[in-house]
Amino acid sequence: ALFCSTEIKQWYQRRVRGFWLCVSNSLLLLQSVYLTHSMSDRTLISNLQPEGSNYDLIVKVVNLTISVEQKRADGTKIQVQEAIVADESASICFIAKNEQVPLLQVGSVLSLKNASTFVFNGNMRLSVGRWGSVAQLVDQQIEVNLSKNLSKVDYELVSLPQPRYVKI
Repeated sequence: ALFCSTEIKQWYQRRVRGFWLCVSNSLLLLQSVYLTHSMSDRTLISNLQPEGSNYDLIVKVVNLTISVEQKRADGTKIQVQEAIVADESASICFIAKNEQVPLLQVGSVLSLKNASTFVFNGNMRLSVGRWGSVAQLVDQQIEVNLSKNLSKVDYELVSLPQPRYVKI
């Protein structure tokens, strides 16, 4: 619910005629747009840029690589899993943490929302942080292209008026 109590809701209905209807309609519209993630709304892996963010992707898990359990200074443990994910345009290394790790199974199709890229040791990686989500798509299959792996491209930070990464 948008309002925390019925008194506030009734006050808005009395004070601003039609406001609640407009808010509820736009809220339903936003929810339906967010929940119906079509194939045309997504970004292809080949269009990813270093240090980019807010990408929505649909990818297939091709290979699981490194699995590590790290211990933080406060004593909590983090489970980290690397996987190669791909779509029809390219492939990239995906870093999954904690609750995202069980979703990584070879051959499964994942929907990554609000994913971001970062450069580690000169190679681009893909991850989904706390404001994003990873979901497994059950009834969907996609073709994969393994010939172009963006994680194997070397990037170097070049000092320009605005710093950015370039391919070397």
